[in-house]
Amino acid sequence: MSHFLDGERVYLRAIAVSDASPEYLSWLNDEETTRGLSSGLFPSNMDELKAFERGDLAMRAYDDAAGVAKRLMKTNPRLSLDKAQWLAEHWAAPNAQGQWEILGDAAHKITNAQLYRVEEILACYARITAPVLAVEASDDSMNGWYKGSYTLAHYHERLQSVPDVRIEKVQDAGHMMHHDQPEVLASLIEAFLA
Repeated sequence: MSHFLDGERVYLRAIAVSDASPEYLSWLNDEETTRGLSSGLFPSNMDELKAFERGDLAMRAYDDAAGVAKRLMKTNPRLSLDKAQWLAEHWAAPNAQGQWEILGDAAHKITNAQLYRVEEILACYARITAPVLAVEASDDSMNGWYKGSYTLAHYHERLQSVPDVRIEKVQDAGHMMHHDQPEVLASLIEAFLA
């Protein structure tokens, strides 16, 4: 894409390995730069960017929408067949070869290269003036993703900086709680906005 703005959408050019020079990665792993990270090291690395550029992180294609539905149900065992079939036809589309591809960008698999300083985030949280509804799932997937460097306890501690926050938990739900318990989630949002 050669343009940056198009109506109400903002487009970013594709990531290239040259974007992450050894100097940039060295800076990201500098002690002063990473002092706010509990792990002490910024997780991005050159190998991840090279894997993306080679296509190793590409989204898999499926023979048909039923294959996409099956994959959705494998990832989320709570998902019923009818919901999985409906989602498959909205979450994927046939490509020129007739295979179904996920309508996502493989770049989401790359560790975010944005610096995240807890003090700055907490200062931003403290300035939120609108009421906030934080909805979490009963199944805690954070520990698996962050391997203990960021936990549900950290999340709750940071939320205390938000002046007006209401925390709700959706039972029998995981990361895709809007798939697992859509009615429960919708009722929480409706009550919050009422």
